Amino acid sequence: MKRFITLILFLVIFLGTESVLSQARISFEVSYRTDTKPNTYGNKDIREFHAFQKDVSDFDKAVYREKIRKAQRVKNDILRRMKKEISDTQEKIRFLKYENKQFYNQGLRKKGEHTNKYSKRNSGSSLYRSGNLEQLNDQLRIQKRIYFKLVNMDLNRGRYFFEQARRHQRLMEDFEETLRLDIDNSFKDYRTRNRRGK
Repeated sequence: MKRFITLILFLVIFLGTESVLSQARISFEVSYRTDTKPNTYGNKDIREFHAFQKDVSDFDKAVYREKIRKAQRVKNDILRRMKKEISDTQEKIRFLKYENKQFYNQGLRKKGEHTNKYSKRNSGSSLYRSGNLEQLNDQLRIQKRIYFKLVNMDLNRGRYFFEQARRHQRLMEDFEETLRLDIDNSFKDYRTRNRRGK
């Protein structure tokens, strides 16, 4: 009977440590492949990313087939999507600034009075938020730079058409990379927020 109890106890301890270790290994898998049905993804950013990828692919096909008008039309669609992404990034920045303002004005203090007391509960969260804000500001600066370069570039028929199209494609791929990094950072933010218990 003692052996049976020790065997059960050993089994329970083994399964308990295994479940704790498996919780530590939880990670998000984000698929960046272009899907034919992007609406199946629950996250709005991922759906927009897939739609942007599809537009870039359509632009590549139009350039390859030398359909200049279609390439210009797709470029205008891409510019519209870029403008929407820039406004989304600005909205995230506004929200984060508001959240930081609310964070510093917590408690029953007078207006404008800040305390320098150390709080273990809030020790790293303000630094985390300000780092995230700096990252979003950098992303916004890069997105605006790419957008304005692409708006001011010509895409005309002629012997320089393919050279112009290659420049357009490089800028579109750079913008696509900023979207990919934004998705990665939002999932990292989600994971750290849930691990902190907020």
